[in-house]
Amino acid sequence: MTTAEGQIFAEQMAHPPSIGHSLVWMTNLMYQRREAAETVEFADHLLRLAEEHAMQQYVLQAASFKAWAEHDGHYDADAVQILETLHEKGRSLGHSGIVVFQGLVLAEAYNAVGRHDDTMKIIGEAIETARQQNSQLRKSCPLCPQLRALCRKTETSDTCQKETSSLSGIS
Repeated sequence: MTTAEGQIFAEQMAHPPSIGHSLVWMTNLMYQRREAAETVEFADHLLRLAEEHAMQQYVLQAASFKAWAEHDGHYDADAVQILETLHEKGRSLGHSGIVVFQGLVLAEAYNAVGRHDDTMKIIGEAIETARQQNSQLRKSCPLCPQLRALCRKTETSDTCQKETSSLSGIS
């Protein structure tokens, strides 16, 4: 089943958490493809659903995607500041998946504006959170491949690759 098919199925079931989950992946797809207008469109839909059904984790994810898209599809100092605030809110929720997601987006933003030490720090925190989540839930970390990919983009990729190599047990 594709993400779009999953979204249609979730909407047919009228199950808001499933709709939200499919919207996150659709928004993420548009973000990964660097399609700013489409990212905002899906993020707005996700935001409306999340606010209507009090699903705070989706509010944070939608806002993170919009921080990139509404800054002309790139990260600047203003976008980084927004993402830092959202990352702190994500931590306060205590939801490890959100912390890893927010960390991944913030690390990419730090890297884009040349804050490489901050990039490594936030990737380290995301890796540690992923390790804890994996050991607690005994399941895979869906964002770990993205963490590894981000490491390849950083100027400190050797150090980062060493850090993420320890995630080999986390698919």
